[in-house]
Amino acid sequence: MTRKLSIAIDGPAASGKSTLAEALAKKLGYLYFDTGAMYRAVTLAALRQGIDTQDQQALAELAEQADIDLRPPSKADGRLSDVFLDGEDITWEIRTKAVDVNVSDVSAVPAVRQALGAQQRRIGLRGGVVMAGRDIGTVVLPEAELKVYLDASPEERAHRRHSELLEQGKEANYEKVLAALIERDKIDSSRAVAPLKPAEDAVMLKSDGMPREEVLDLVLKLVAERSQAEDPQSSPNYRLPLSHWIFRHIFGPIFRLLFRTLCRVRLEGLENVPRKGPYIIAYNHVSNFEPPFVLAFWPYFPEAVAGADVFQRKAISLFVGGYGAIPVRRGEYDRKVIDTMLGVLASGRPLAIAPEGGRSHDPGLRPARAGVAYLMDRAGVPVVPVGISGTSDEVLRLAVRGKRPQLTMRVGPAFNLPPIAGRGEERRAARQANADLVMRHIASLLAPEHWGVYKPLEK
Repeated sequence: MTRKLSIAIDGPAASGKSTLAEALAKKLGYLYFDTGAMYRAVTLAALRQGIDTQDQQALAELAEQADIDLRPPSKADGRLSDVFLDGEDITWEIRTKAVDVNVSDVSAVPAVRQALGAQQRRIGLRGGVVMAGRDIGTVVLPEAELKVYLDASPEERAHRRHSELLEQGKEANYEKVLAALIERDKIDSSRAVAPLKPAEDAVMLKSDGMPREEVLDLVLKLVAERSQAEDPQSSPNYRLPLSHWIFRHIFGPIFRLLFRTLCRVRLEGLENVPRKGPYIIAYNHVSNFEPPFVLAFWPYFPEAVAGADVFQRKAISLFVGGYGAIPVRRGEYDRKVIDTMLGVLASGRPLAIAPEGGRSHDPGLRPARAGVAYLMDRAGVPVVPVGISGTSDEVLRLAVRGKRPQLTMRVGPAFNLPPIAGRGEERRAARQANADLVMRHIASLLAPEHWGVYKPLEK
């Protein structure tokens, strides 16, 4: 039994990484992930909506909201992959002259690159993907099971580029091509953000004098070694047991009816719920009533996380266990639990979590847990913020006394977290900053008395 890997191929200009990635994907039946296609998709969306490609703020908002997906080619019409924008196949539309003329402006916007970096990670984490670039293994997909850094001497790369230009009927001077490559290497290696460098665990391949077929064979052997079957418990695959499916479809409507009967329910922003996963639902947690409230009224049933201590309470454990919530021990790192949650997301399902890590018993938001920051960093999927008000430990008592408390759930637009670079303390700080950003999005959906330690994002 073998598993499909996420493969990152990095290297300097003209090292042959794109050629290798395309051949490798074709040989393995993997998705060849052309990251440039995502920038073209945003460009196409901007042109359709009449957005000026010089309007960086509008482009950034568009990149955050657009649902872009790449899949292995479904047709033998010359395409390297299927490219979708909000569910529409735009594989060939992104190759028009209008897109060619404007894509460089769009791809130069830092906020667009940041938003698309998170989407690239989301797709890369599925497995069965080959991505090529200059910072794939270090920034975009540091979780890749196989990282290859393909290099060659500047002279070798210049000869290759020079020959390619001549084959295309273009005039080319070898010395000028060599000088341009050396300058490009200097810029790429010294830039402040995501400089060109091999990942610490990358396999280094020097391809001077090696035919393309020999390089491909070497990497295929590496893939065969890495793709052997692993412990099933740590597999990213996730399947919902039938018993949980039955429980949800029986008790989901019952809980909705109970909430609407005993309380006054107000739902806002459901149009922001993505049509499909993977993504993280992040909500504030005051009492025992937020999780069932979110799960009962979400347009479809997401997976969910619950504190392990909840499973020790007989009345509540019947419901969290029946629903299939994933038990988490607060304040502890459990690799199997993290792998389970990542498996849920890798399978394309949404996952509901409370970043605060437990009930606050008070309306004010508390600091996000470090474990949540770690999960979000590893997952690289969009986050859907949810603000809930009106819930408290007194809700049930008020409801049975006929008071019908007002419960409100506001769903904000999905957004992507900034990609994280660095190591050690620098990376931990960046993770926590991302978790804090999620809490600020939640605060934006709540009244001031609910903000606690977080101020909402400025609009």
